[in-house]
Formats: sequence, C-alpha cells, structure tokens
Amino acid sequence: MKPSDRSRYTAALKGAMEANYLAKMRQGKSSDVDRIRSEVTGEEVQGGKTVVHTKVLSGEDTAAIDYVMEKRPKGWRAVDVITEGVSLAETYREQVAKILAKKSLNDVIAALDRKRKALEAEETKPASG
Repeated sequence: MKPSDRSRYTAALKGAMEANYLAKMRQGKSSDVDRIRSEVTGEEVQGGKTVVHTKVLSGEDTAAIDYVMEKRPKGWRAVDVITEGVSLAETYREQVAKILAKKSLNDVIAALDRKRKALEAEETKPASG
C-alpha cells in the first residue's frame, strides 16, 4: 500500500471508529451510569506494548476489558481494546479484508466515510428519552 493510500485509509478508519464510539456513548446516556464501575485488575508488558486489564461492573453484569497501550513521543495511546477476549482491531481488520477481497481500497475508504457521516448525522438529531 502506498503511503498516501495508507494515510487516507487510516484517517477514514479513525473517523469511523471515533464516530461509532461516540454514538455508542450517546446511546448510553439514558442508562444509569452511576451503577457502572470499573477497576484495574493488572497490567503486563507484551511485545513493547502494555496491556492494562480491567473489569467493568454494571449491576449483576461483569465484563473483562483489556486496553493495549503503546508509548509514543507525545504520551500513551490505546492501540486496541479487547472485550471478553475479542480484539476490536482484529475485528476491523477482518471486516476490511473481506471487503478488499471484493472491492478496491477506494471503495473501503468511501464506505468508512459514509459510515462516519451517517453516525455524525445521527448525533445531530435530538436525543430520545
């Protein structure tokens, strides 16, 4: 992949992921966030990255969430989130690979841009509840 294509793809993927994350947070506004607690249960270094293990508790439910962190010149950055053993980065990688098997990189970038715009359009609608 050419550097210019990689930059375009990275920007499109980042935009779609951020919009998706914000949409999920917005959906959760009506829930009782005071009942949600999290605690760090440990950390370990794996291949130059630090994995921070956490446990999130909401009422009777518990979820294990690991944050894969990487030290960068400007500070720490989360490079993956693993929920109950499922990697967000790997899930996106698999989805994109399936699309690239049938379509071009430009099609993938366009699809990511459409997803971001649709999520941002939802954000401008008044919240229900």
